[in-house]
Amino acid sequence: MNSTTTTILDNLVIVSNSIELFPAFLALFVALLNVWLLFKSYILHLNLKIILIIQSFIIFIFVFIRILAIFSYLLYHTSIYYQYKFIDNIATCVLIFGNMMGHIIIVERTIATLNSVKYEKQKGPWFSIFWISIMVILIIIGQTTPTFIVERKFNFYVLITHIALGISIVELIVFSILHLNNQKRFEQFNDIKANYTHKYKLSERYQLQENIYSGKQLTPTFIFHLINILCSNIVVILSTYTNLDTDLLSSIISFIFLIHTTCKLGIEITVITFHPLLNKKLKIYSQNLKNYYLANLPQK
Repeated sequence: MNSTTTTILDNLVIVSNSIELFPAFLALFVALLNVWLLFKSYILHLNLKIILIIQSFIIFIFVFIRILAIFSYLLYHTSIYYQYKFIDNIATCVLIFGNMMGHIIIVERTIATLNSVKYEKQKGPWFSIFWISIMVILIIIGQTTPTFIVERKFNFYVLITHIALGISIVELIVFSILHLNNQKRFEQFNDIKANYTHKYKLSERYQLQENIYSGKQLTPTFIFHLINILCSNIVVILSTYTNLDTDLLSSIISFIFLIHTTCKLGIEITVITFHPLLNKKLKIYSQNLKNYYLANLPQK
């Protein structure tokens, strides 16, 4: 590859990284805000609450590392991923963990739908603990194998990335069916005639309503997760099965990172704004903060 092409590709990386800084800093702030809002909220089921808090924490770590990597490249033209192996390992783990969070959420929502009569009363966090433990085990297994970025060969992370894409497509279909099922059952609850044939309990009605709210809340999340996993597969395919020039591969990966970071921001924004009650709580806190600021504004 000649010097002119190399310069063009390098400039594309600089432009892509510079643009990425905006959604990265915004996602950093929104992730912290979401952790606080979710922690203070008693609306969601404990399992979903824990999962979403961990998701926000993972996204915070991801964008924080991206900001460090971007400044390292823009200021010193070096990659912290190649320069510091432990940062590369953390970034890989966070990326894989973040992409897999959607799978945990869909399993939790499936249980909430199929067991709507009793699920609202089951307050224990054992589901979250179990599935997060499974994720940690998968990450540990992945870290015991060579990373595809260095060795450029098929390994555990490559396998997981490919499987995750197939699962994500199926999950979107399943989630759509579950959401429609929740809406149908909730309408039956409000139907007086239907209540004669099936005695719905108030706890079941509450859980069905929460399932519908969560369905609206998490629909964008699953779409963003699918985009992220699709992008991860593109990087894996290019890195593992092709012999692209390093500069060309770097420019493609920088663009993929821009998409990743933007999707992470989208996840964090929609988790709160697409849930009616959480969105209402956010508006109340925002209004209180605005009133406090105006009340303490120095008088001229």
